[in-house]
Amino acid sequence: MIKNYTRILCFCIALITSSVTIGQNTYERLSQDETLLKEVCATDLFHKEMMAKDVGYKNAAAQSELNSANDQITIAQQLSATEGVFQIPVVVHIMHLGEPVGTGTNASDLEIRSAIEQLNGAWRALEGTIGDGEGVDMHIEFALAIRDENGNCTNGIERVDLSGIPEYVAGGVQSERDDPGIPSFVPDAPINSLKEISIWDPTQYYNIWVVNRIGTGGVAGFAFLAGAHGRPFDGTVIRIGAFLSQASSTLAHELGHAFNLFHTFQGDDTDDDGEPDTCSDDGVADTPMHFSRAISFGNCGSTDVNACDPNFDAVINPETGFRRNTGTHQDHLFNYMNSNNGCRNEFTGGQRVRVDNALSNQRSSFLNSLGLVPNGSVGVDFLRSTNIACVGSNVSFVDVSACIPNTFTNSGYEGISFLWTFDNGVDTPITSTLQNPSLAFTTEGIYDVTLAVTTLEGTQTLTKPRNLVVVPENEQTVCDVSSFNDDGNFGLGVTNVKLRSLNSLTSTFIPDGARLNFLCSRNTILNFDVTYNLEISYRSRRDPQFLEAWIDWDGNGLFETFNSNGINERVLEDRIDPNLISTALAEITVPESAVQDQLITMRVISNVLRRPNVCGEEIVQRADDYGIYVSEDETLRRSTVDAIEGLALYPNPGTTQLTLISNATTTITSYAIFDINGKQITEAKPMLQSGRIDISNLSKGFYFLELMSETNIRSIKKFVKI
Repeated sequence: MIKNYTRILCFCIALITSSVTIGQNTYERLSQDETLLKEVCATDLFHKEMMAKDVGYKNAAAQSELNSANDQITIAQQLSATEGVFQIPVVVHIMHLGEPVGTGTNASDLEIRSAIEQLNGAWRALEGTIGDGEGVDMHIEFALAIRDENGNCTNGIERVDLSGIPEYVAGGVQSERDDPGIPSFVPDAPINSLKEISIWDPTQYYNIWVVNRIGTGGVAGFAFLAGAHGRPFDGTVIRIGAFLSQASSTLAHELGHAFNLFHTFQGDDTDDDGEPDTCSDDGVADTPMHFSRAISFGNCGSTDVNACDPNFDAVINPETGFRRNTGTHQDHLFNYMNSNNGCRNEFTGGQRVRVDNALSNQRSSFLNSLGLVPNGSVGVDFLRSTNIACVGSNVSFVDVSACIPNTFTNSGYEGISFLWTFDNGVDTPITSTLQNPSLAFTTEGIYDVTLAVTTLEGTQTLTKPRNLVVVPENEQTVCDVSSFNDDGNFGLGVTNVKLRSLNSLTSTFIPDGARLNFLCSRNTILNFDVTYNLEISYRSRRDPQFLEAWIDWDGNGLFETFNSNGINERVLEDRIDPNLISTALAEITVPESAVQDQLITMRVISNVLRRPNVCGEEIVQRADDYGIYVSEDETLRRSTVDAIEGLALYPNPGTTQLTLISNATTTITSYAIFDINGKQITEAKPMLQSGRIDISNLSKGFYFLELMSETNIRSIKKFVKI
């Protein structure tokens, strides 16, 4: 309950049942921290339609059921005995409305990779992910394709601008014939259907289309069963909000359909009184029969008796022996093929049998696809979760090498190996053979990070000198801040902070104490000779919202308008009127008196009705503390410059020339070369369309290649001349 500020409470109740609108379109990506409890699946609708009109699809579905019945015991025994994991190449088609990448319906590469990572967490039942329930590991995972239909290197992402199709802009994709929008698939339709516009060979890749909306009834997605394999309408269509939301398991659900899993409530029907009168049967022995509308959505704790199957008793996980036998709705609530999105976190052993059968039979051509096989044009690259880490805090490294698959599960691939080396020049180097290691550094220092990727074509290596700074845990005490109303989400405040390599997406939830400390996990490096752009996005509700950002330049733990060196530490202040979403901008230049080579605090704080109290209490305010590391080290600054995703150099090391392999969404217009000490040794040159860069006149050694995009974003790549 909000104390002494009741007007916000009224608005938050309204917020639960509304959404944020931009122009004519509503996108759930603006509220990803809200759980999407009921996401309607239209798979049954499309399946029934195809069963009625397509004899080939109907016969394939019948064969699927026959295979499952005949092979169930044998396949179950094989699955429980194998340690192998099957990997399926996927292509994600972003059917956007012309927005810049990373905004609106045009999801960024990072967001797409995160969705694939979440999908695999569900299917592999990985600890700490959305799939961390009592269910089975499905032994199947999905990776963005790395080789296209012509054998060229790809990132497995197709971006298609549909802003020129008014029907799609206004209505998205139809779920029923009389819906607004364009059809999913109708060959030679007057308006191009979705899957005619963009599709890769459905016998070699599983296609996923991410769209602005589906129909008018809240449909989140739909897929076709395995009988559609190789057909031009096969694949999953999913609404962008469900695709991006960390609270949604819709993608895992739809891929279940793709491998022949029905809804757990399959077959229940509803008569004229609106109530189901036939209990379900999904053809799986270890899921109970139940009605689809037996309980309210989001009620994961329901212990009401399941009238359809009160005596249900089955081991759902053969590996752990976990049994469901309550006779209540607890027996099915958590299954991915249920309709209750807020509860889902498991598949059963019986469902795994059906999935394996679909892969072994109708979808077996995926197992022979070259979509995840490197073509020799490997370009090594990687990202890390933070620029600066405190001793003992965890740092994650992600392989983003061109032409190398990544399921983000560290399960490995046949014929590909990885070797990471972390070297601070003093202690014994740390190594890891995982593709995406996560580790806590116990020794401070500035680390060179090296990744070597070995394929059947040989080994490619990339070293990023002085790539990670590990500092002692900051013992500095910063001034306290509090909110009279906290431990609640009032739907207002800061949603994103950007400063150089720092890009922090935050919830509007105000924690207990009103402050979150991101000092050791979300931070960036600044230098004295550069002006930086600070961007902070925030929102208001029924009253004006005030925003400020402060940097403790002198490191004394206070935020002052006149610090010990006479510097104003307030670097941004802004205000917006009620019911607005805005981005505040400021330019930051590091003062000469700033503390160097240690973490200092940037505090971002907002409040309702009046300016926040940066070192005190206010009515409804929240503060987030980020880390700033000021350094004169030119090499360190260049090694942590903002990166453009999707760039790689090949070969590296090189002798006479390099080739820039680009899967980036922005065009590289020019480049310059710097030596290992940061001295520029070539003038800026225009980037050739071929991507070739002449290095024949360079002496042997290490160099930095500075790439400039058409939007004036820089990216630094390190290479070796041999």
